[in-house]
Amino acid sequence: MSSAGITPSTSPQQGSAHSMKIDVWADIMCPWCYMGKRRLEEAGQAFTSAVPTENRSIEVEFHSFELAPELPPVRPDPFWTSTSPTGS
Repeated sequence: MSSAGITPSTSPQQGSAHSMKIDVWADIMCPWCYMGKRRLEEAGQAFTSAVPTENRSIEVEFHSFELAPELPPVRPDPFWTSTSPTGS
C-alpha cells in the first residue's frame, strides 16, 4: 500500500487490472477534508472515463477521523445569540 492509501486491486470479481480501492480518513468538520473529497471525486471521474473501452473502477471507503479531539464542542457565536431583531 502506498502512502496515499491507494491499493491497486485485481480481484476476480472486478475483472480488471485498472481497479483500485481507496481508504479515506477525514474529519467531517474540516473544510480542507471536504475540499479533498471533492477533488477525489473529480479524479475518480477522470480515471473511470479516461479510456472508454477499458473497464475501470474505484472503490472508496470513508473512515471518520477527528483531527483535533481536544477542541470543545461547538458553541453558538455570541454575536448572533446576543443580537435580537428588536435591538434589545
